[in-house]
Amino acid sequence: MLPKPAASWFHDILLDKPMSKKLRLIIAVILVVLLAAGLFWYFKTQNPNSGLVQKEISIQEAGIGSSNYLTHDNFAGFSFQYPDNMTLKETELENPAVYASVELDAASGETISLRIYDDRFADTDEWLNVFEANNVIVDMSNVLWADIPAKSFATGTPQKLYTVAIDEGVVYRLESPISSSFLREAHEHLISSFQFTQESTIGNQTQTAPEESEDAYITLIEEIIQ
Repeated sequence: MLPKPAASWFHDILLDKPMSKKLRLIIAVILVVLLAAGLFWYFKTQNPNSGLVQKEISIQEAGIGSSNYLTHDNFAGFSFQYPDNMTLKETELENPAVYASVELDAASGETISLRIYDDRFADTDEWLNVFEANNVIVDMSNVLWADIPAKSFATGTPQKLYTVAIDEGVVYRLESPISSSFLREAHEHLISSFQFTQESTIGNQTQTAPEESEDAYITLIEEIIQ
């Protein structure tokens, strides 16, 4: 004996006279829900725009980055490279304790901050001890800032990436949000491309006395002879 088709089986269940009307109604509702769920799943998988939102997000994240860099030559005597799709501005120009304060603004509205300033700390470990009193540090690593030993670590919520170095009482601090790989790469590239120039004034606040001209020296001798 051949099995009945599924449609015939459902027909027999729904029209079985001994079955109560309430039971028939429940079975009918279940069948309708299952049918609707199946149709929804089918059309969703067949819709070419179903992944549109995810694709847009991926495209936006990929579009943030840049492989082209600009070079910033700072009046304090150093240079570094930064992505050409970030906007650079200098701040704290009137603060005598600050050699340089630079902000790099990304299209996302996030900012990478570089600050070089005089402070009382003898070395990086002393600075970290004070900082850790109010902050939790993770992912600590040793890096070089130009030729200065430095510490790189993450902290805060949301997390930020810090690189800090101290040399002869001068603090070098770079702070960046790390919400995207682009900002982390920009931070790391700034450190790796950082260079001091021969005219660097960082850590040197002394001024040389003006030299006397040769003419003044000759005049002084003439006065002594007379």
